[in-house]
Amino acid sequence: MQFYAQPLMGVEAGAYSSLPDAKDYATPPAVLPSPDTVLRPFAGMSAYFFIYSGQKPLLSLQGDFIRRWPVVGEPNYSQDSNSKLTLINVGRNPRDYLTLKAQRDVTQYFGFTFQFDYGRLPPIYTLVDHKYSVAITYKAGLKSGVR
Repeated sequence: MQFYAQPLMGVEAGAYSSLPDAKDYATPPAVLPSPDTVLRPFAGMSAYFFIYSGQKPLLSLQGDFIRRWPVVGEPNYSQDSNSKLTLINVGRNPRDYLTLKAQRDVTQYFGFTFQFDYGRLPPIYTLVDHKYSVAITYKAGLKSGVR
């Protein structure tokens, strides 16, 4: 078995390359958010837990959490079933995101991944509301070098 945690912190800075157009809204707001400066410090943690069978990983568990604190007000949206947006507000409230992942290797090259996501991610900050996913994982390596 092996466990380790990896803290992270930093600052995201820049500007939006684009924001949703009026046609992307279910009901366009009176004033569309402007693509101004983006400045947000963030902090988080990743934790990894591996169970091995001999030298090969048998099962891995991973958790990632990140919190962003926008310094400049940023738009916050909800999304309906037709993928139309509704502007909730333009604010500086913290935005969190959590991912939990379990991966089970069946062979050296194939495995299954189960994942859970929850929270808000930039640039539009729509809510990822308890998203569950299952995937078949294929692992391959590339060899490089000079002969």
